[in-house]
Amino acid sequence: MMALRNELLLCLSAMIAGFGVAAFHPEAARLVRAASTGNSATSMSFFSTGGALDFACEPLLASWLLTRFGVENGAILLLVPGALFILSQQRLLAHVHGQARSKAGNRGPRQSGVDRWDVFSW
Repeated sequence: MMALRNELLLCLSAMIAGFGVAAFHPEAARLVRAASTGNSATSMSFFSTGGALDFACEPLLASWLLTRFGVENGAILLLVPGALFILSQQRLLAHVHGQARSKAGNRGPRQSGVDRWDVFSW
């Protein structure tokens, strides 16, 4: 009975994590397309592959650091890649937003249209 409870909790946790990923994925995909130079499908492919590899490898790195150096020291070591990631993302987002603004300016005025929400319902 305990194993079943743990498996159900594991599945529930995976579902909750999936909702979190799905909430940010459309915005991230929009930024990848805006930052792409040339073929946006190739850029999206690299984005998806990198995300999947990170999702698979990050727990391995964290568990190795925490078992090798202990919880206190391992947590401090995890701050270094976290800080580097934040700095790189700030620079990347500034570049992406600048590139997206220039692309939007080249397309001319934005066309207004009617939202068709009926296509998303039964």
